[in-house]
Amino acid sequence: MLEQAFGVDPRRDLPEFAEETLREWYGARGAQVTDPDRDVVLYPDVYTDYFDPERGKAAIRTLESLGVRVHVPAVPESGRAPLSQGMIETARERAESVHARW
Repeated sequence: MLEQAFGVDPRRDLPEFAEETLREWYGARGAQVTDPDRDVVLYPDVYTDYFDPERGKAAIRTLESLGVRVHVPAVPESGRAPLSQGMIETARERAESVHARW
């Protein structure tokens, strides 16, 4: 059915949504570093936010262990994913949207 409707190869396992997104986890937990050496903004891509938040959690914990306060903004995806696919204009539009909201 997915192959006919969307061209998805039947041998491909579709990813499952995580029970909790990375942004939800971070929103409930918040920043853990109170006297940071540095501050960073982490923009999770769609896959990390919705399907593999453990990857983002590991990044946040690693940064925090180095004395970095991490911020995960409630803004749309930054444009990294389309940029990696060569979709320059789409990436630019998303990045400009994020910049305008942050």
